[in-house]
Amino acid sequence: MRRKHKKGDLSLSVNAIVVFVLAFSMLGVGLFVVNLIKEKVSAGVERAGNLDDLKILPTSDNPLIVDEEIKVKNKKLTKLDIGFYNNGDYEIASAKIELKECINTKDPESDVSLPSVTSSTIEKIDSGEAVAFKVTILPDLGQATYICTLVVKNEQPTEDQDEEAESKQFFLNVGT
Repeated sequence: MRRKHKKGDLSLSVNAIVVFVLAFSMLGVGLFVVNLIKEKVSAGVERAGNLDDLKILPTSDNPLIVDEEIKVKNKKLTKLDIGFYNNGDYEIASAKIELKECINTKDPESDVSLPSVTSSTIEKIDSGEAVAFKVTILPDLGQATYICTLVVKNEQPTEDQDEEAESKQFFLNVGT
């Protein structure tokens, strides 16, 4: 009886090893690329809105872009895009949008609780840079029209910087 040569078996296992090594290498590269893309996209979402979504772009003459009148329904979430242009001589390390006060136009002397406002936080706004904030407002107010003051809050001001980078008033029309 003749013995069979096992060269074919050895060659097949070397090819199989090469295929497995290449497959795992490609899988690793693929996972790395997917993770890299995910980090970039999530950083963009945290950064804020898109300036292209704004009707009017913020400029040094008009640094805070918010609609003159915002209509909302009581206890309903409303989403806004607000533009901001840093016309200061300094970089803002971290900024977000807040409501400073709201006054009822029918009864200016009454105490008004501020609507709940959530804003994206934007890190590092250079002098002369325009950005867009994503903002949500959830009013828990009576049906009326309010004059509200919106501020861009500098969350990490230095000694020569103000805590409020910019402010603007607008009408908040709360309906049912």
